[in-house]
Amino acid sequence: MQAYCGDVGNVIHRLGPKHYKEASSWLLLGIAIARWMKIGRDDAHGEMIMGKIYTELENSRDLLGSGCNEQNESRNVSGIK
Repeated sequence: MQAYCGDVGNVIHRLGPKHYKEASSWLLLGIAIARWMKIGRDDAHGEMIMGKIYTELENSRDLLGSGCNEQNESRNVSGIK
């Protein structure tokens, strides 16, 4: 079941950014099952795909200028602008 969730999430994420929400749901379910079963490294492949999805979504927000500057400023821990 865990491998199936990861495979489905992997295939769906390849359909593009419009499908990332659905892919994330499948990938997170696979990661949760791996943790519950204490197998592998908590589904490292699924976690890598999630990182890619988060990175691409963050980059697209920056390109679109959809208020990410406010979020980035609130995340600025060092106090340097």
